[in-house]
Amino acid sequence: MSFHQSSSPPEDRASRRTRTRRAATLAAGWTLLVVGGALLVLPGPGIPLVLGGLALLGKEVAWAGRARQYVESKVFRNRSARTAVLREGNERD
Repeated sequence: MSFHQSSSPPEDRASRRTRTRRAATLAAGWTLLVVGGALLVLPGPGIPLVLGGLALLGKEVAWAGRARQYVESKVFRNRSARTAVLREGNERD
């Protein structure tokens, strides 16, 4: 029995692997972003999925990295402000 060797040079295989990985990363990122967007209005973990989708997309496209930083700054800033207000309320009691 003989194993068939691919006739394409190694650099073509590496290039094909890179394109496949990029396509998979983009598909997964967009899927997480769309599902996370839907879960912002439906019950479920919308924000973590949106951040995950933007993180994956940010590996391939610059705008997604900037969008992730923006969303994280808004989410964590609001969480800090909310926590501070809750602490103040508990200290008054």
